[in-house]
Formats: sequence, C-alpha cells, structure tokens
Amino acid sequence: MASATADPKACPEKKKMRWGSTLSYDSEHFYLHGKAVQIIAGSVSYYRMVPEVWDDRLAKLADLGANAVEIYVPWNMHEPYQGKFTFE
Repeated sequence: MASATADPKACPEKKKMRWGSTLSYDSEHFYLHGKAVQIIAGSVSYYRMVPEVWDDRLAKLADLGANAVEIYVPWNMHEPYQGKFTFE
C-alpha cells in the first residue's frame, strides 16, 4: 500500500487535514487515516476568474460534495518566453 503525507497549507481552511494525515491506496481503494474514502473531484480554472472569487468557487465545489480539486495550469501564461516567468 502506498501513502503520502498531507501538507496542511495546501488544504482549504474549511476542511483542513491535520499535519501528518496519511492518504494511502491499494488496487481498489483510497484510505484516509486507514478508512476507505471515495475521492470526488471537480475542476477549477483559476485563470478564467478573478482572484476575489476563488474562495467562493472552492467553497461551492466543497458544498457539492467534492473533497479534491483538479487544477489545470496553463504554463504558456506563466512562461510567455522561455526563461521569463510571470505569476501576477
């Protein structure tokens, strides 16, 4: 069974995992603290919305039952020229 330790800074405040939380898996299930869980994810396109609404959209995603977020990073927006990075 494989596992990874959760980073509390990467979790939303509303459903923050404890430091040292363990997510593991086998061929059929994911486990959080040894308990089988179903991962329900939704996608957020941060670059298509203003930063002021990010918290609201993540909260709405959680209200729909999601416990994971998929985020596409359009790298060409953050590196318009090779070696020149912008994260504004």
